[in-house]
Amino acid sequence: MISCIVPVYNNEDTILHVLNTLLSCTKIDEVIAVDDCSRDRSASLIASLAPEVRLIRNPSNLGKGGAVVEGLRLSRGETILTCDADLSRLNTQHLEVLIQEYQTRLYDMVIAGREKGQGWGGLMSKVSGERIFQKRVILPYLDLISAQGNGIEQIINYAHKGKNIKIIIAQDIGHVLKFQKTGVFGSIPAYAKEVYQLLHTEVILQKTSFARRYKISFD
Repeated sequence: MISCIVPVYNNEDTILHVLNTLLSCTKIDEVIAVDDCSRDRSASLIASLAPEVRLIRNPSNLGKGGAVVEGLRLSRGETILTCDADLSRLNTQHLEVLIQEYQTRLYDMVIAGREKGQGWGGLMSKVSGERIFQKRVILPYLDLISAQGNGIEQIINYAHKGKNIKIIIAQDIGHVLKFQKTGVFGSIPAYAKEVYQLLHTEVILQKTSFARRYKISFD
């Protein structure tokens, strides 16, 4: 059973498109949208798709990682598909290719990257929000995921260290950027917070890896 979890925060312009696309994919058995205290119409738009989409409303803003964890705790499937809520051109084929690749059983996780190549493009493909994996692999990391917000994809990657991972490129998936929603100056605090969380997560994971390698306990 595949459960899809969609973290949502002020995505009224794209959320119906994303959820309807997920519902049109027959390979997905459960769709859970977690509204993280949106200030726009996101929650009411999600509610309009009930009961096909299960709406979870966080009482306080938990960040992306915390929202995904809330959805994961209530999901029924052992296979988890995560999907961002700000995709403007997501289509059923994007989802089917991702799921089909995973169902070959050759990989422990498949990521639908939006970028190609090396350098920045290669880095960004590794932290794409569209990915499919087994729930049990990340269960030991739920507290860390909740605490790190935008570092969730890095932590999921770390949880799969040593396992078989494949990155495919989701062509023309469309992504509404922060500055397109709030303007250049309005988006600066959000970008700064995201960069900080990504860097902070990397430090924590490096520390965790070092501790495991040399059997050191950091309290």
